[in-house]
Amino acid sequence: MSSLSDTRPQRIAAIDALRGFDMFFLTGGLALVVAGINLFYDRSPEWLVKHSTHVAWEGFAAWDLVMPLFLFIVGTAMPFSFSKRIGSEPLWKIYLKVARRVVVLFLLGMVVQGNLLSFEPSRMSLYCNTLQAIASGYLIAAICLLHLSIRWQVAATGGAAGCVLAGHEVCFLF
Repeated sequence: MSSLSDTRPQRIAAIDALRGFDMFFLTGGLALVVAGINLFYDRSPEWLVKHSTHVAWEGFAAWDLVMPLFLFIVGTAMPFSFSKRIGSEPLWKIYLKVARRVVVLFLLGMVVQGNLLSFEPSRMSLYCNTLQAIASGYLIAAICLLHLSIRWQVAATGGAAGCVLAGHEVCFLF
């Protein structure tokens, strides 16, 4: 007896769990935990409260991991998703799906900013939130996954990281 669940591709539970944790954290899960603790105790531990907000220019808190964790999750899931399509679908169909996802993520990023329909260049900020970063990273990673061998993917990643770090240092020098 064949069921519908037999034909569905296997999901990777670890990636889904990490995505769920990140979404829980992003949507106020840690604030909910802090509020729950405050119901039973006078106040939450300082270390827990510290990790529920951004650190102002120095230091590091768990909240600062939300955006990089999203990028990591997308990058981790991409090879599994693309491996199902490569060889069974023409390249243009894969690129069409990539383009659709990039455009949707980028526009949703502009919606989150609240400036999508302002049409005022001074109020429009391109590439300044997580969704737009994911869109850009997804496009670049998709091109690398579709056209480069693993060796060249590693080289491209290392080269890009080196350029970003060098650019960061140059900005601090001047």
